[in-house]
Amino acid sequence: MFSAASLLRKVTEMRSVTAFLAWWGAVISTAVLVWDVYKWQKTSRPRLVVNTNGDFQDLDSNNPQKYVSLTVTNIGDKPTTLNLVTFKYYATKPKRWRKQNPDKSGVFLDMVRATAPLPHKLDVGTEWSGLVFQTEELEKLARSGYFYVHAEDSTKHTKSARSRFVLE
Repeated sequence: MFSAASLLRKVTEMRSVTAFLAWWGAVISTAVLVWDVYKWQKTSRPRLVVNTNGDFQDLDSNNPQKYVSLTVTNIGDKPTTLNLVTFKYYATKPKRWRKQNPDKSGVFLDMVRATAPLPHKLDVGTEWSGLVFQTEELEKLARSGYFYVHAEDSTKHTKSARSRFVLE
């Protein structure tokens, strides 16, 4: 037979086990919900990656002109249209962190060579690239502050992809 004390102890143990299992289930289900929201945010959309490299020269000629290579790749799972390749310059990093207006900004219009004119459709996994002149002003900006190259696509809900361009 069970005494009242042993019965009370069994009920208390069952309550603590039940409470533990309830908390465990709540934590796991919340984690699964957060993961599903994260996956939903990151999938079914284009994602652009921008790469910039400087100090390129044409080796076939004796031309001392230097170029900056711009490459935009769609690593998402939806196609998009690349509309613009722009730049933003910040004299200090806190200005960029605070999302203040850049000190200088502009559009790269004079492409020396490009795989296709802009706007250009970027399918999943495809890449667009172009060369621009590496001018003295561009070199000065890339050496003195925070110079970012942005790729802006046709989707309205995503941020533009960016890459910091630095010259040593």
